[in-house]
Formats: sequence, C-alpha cells, structure tokens
Amino acid sequence: MSERTIEITEPVRANVSVIITCYNLEKYLGEAVESVKAQTVCPQEIIVVHDGCEKPTMHDGTHTVFRQVNLGVAKTRDEGVRIASQPNLLFLDADDVIPETYLQEMVSASNRAPISLTPIFSCGRDGESRAFPTSGMG
Repeated sequence: MSERTIEITEPVRANVSVIITCYNLEKYLGEAVESVKAQTVCPQEIIVVHDGCEKPTMHDGTHTVFRQVNLGVAKTRDEGVRIASQPNLLFLDADDVIPETYLQEMVSASNRAPISLTPIFSCGRDGESRAFPTSGMG
C-alpha cells in the first residue's frame, strides 16, 4: 500500500475588505456572508455593520460584526470604511449574493486598469455587478 500525501494550501487572499450593511434583512445575511466566504479569491476581512436592526444576527466567528443605531445606508457604509483595514472595498447589502469568482474578477479588473482611488464595487441579488466610477472624480 503506497502512502499518499494531501497538501493543504491556504486560500489566495486579496487586499480587500468586504463591507456588508444590514438593516432588518437578517434572514438573508447568512447567505450573503457565505457567498463571500466561498470566493475563489478571499478578502482579508468581512465586516458586517448592523444599522439599527431589531434582531441582530449572531455569527460564527468568521467575520466582524458592529452594531449602531439606525443612521441609514450611507452612514452605515461610512462606518464600515472607518473600520476597514484594506485599501480596496467591496460593498454589499445583507440581501446580496455574489458568484464565487466575483472577487477574483474585481481584483483582476483593478489590476488591468489601475486607478488612483480605491475601486468600489457593489453587486445585487440579480448577480449584476455595478462599478462606481472613481477616476476623474475630484
């Protein structure tokens, strides 16, 4: 009987913080987080900011959760940006689900067309990517 070696490798990580905002969409939040954790290229961190949720969701320790009084999506995203440790950001809402290659494609697109400001992307439940222009803003 021959000996077989199984090599376990660490996932490829990108210098990206994923910021998920949640306002009373807890029933979808787990699916959103799982879609981020299933990426072919993983983010350095997943940050969930509960914006005054009535029943904040518990988590399994794979992401960071912050709670605040209800301030609206813009201030909730601002809080996520303040907490984020990475130069690139991906914003999701709690009811968003991204395809498993989404982050890989985002990083690849950013590498092909470097810009001076942080690229910001968002993705809806329909899987449509929306890139917000960051060059030429001033």
